[in-house]
Amino acid sequence: MSLEKLISTFKEQKAVFVKKASTEFLKELKKLAKDAEGLEAIRWRQYTPYFNDGEACTFSVTDASFKLAGASEDAGDYEDGFQDSWSINYDKKTKHPATKQLEVINKLINDSAMEEILLDLYGDHVEITFNVETGKVTVEEYEHD
Repeated sequence: MSLEKLISTFKEQKAVFVKKASTEFLKELKKLAKDAEGLEAIRWRQYTPYFNDGEACTFSVTDASFKLAGASEDAGDYEDGFQDSWSINYDKKTKHPATKQLEVINKLINDSAMEEILLDLYGDHVEITFNVETGKVTVEEYEHD
């Protein structure tokens, strides 16, 4: 088999894998989100930093943040209504009922095996929002340092 044919076969198989991974990832995300009480949306950012103090700049996925029913529209670090699972429970006597599910969702998104898959699915320098009610994924360009 020639190198050219081998590369072509690799690209074809990778495309099939990415399509299957996308389907399975969204199916799992929908299932987990459905079980998380009051969860309206999930958001994460993924990008390769432009500078890393002399170290290699490598692609990564941030922790997920969550929009919960009844949360303030300006909640969260970006004042966009999305909070990380730690902030949702900060300074509260009882944990939010969906805490365990939110942690499972965050673990799924941040699994190191998912990085390349998420990069292939959604791209670099993007912010991804998953609407729980509609199941729609929105990908927007993300500006960062």
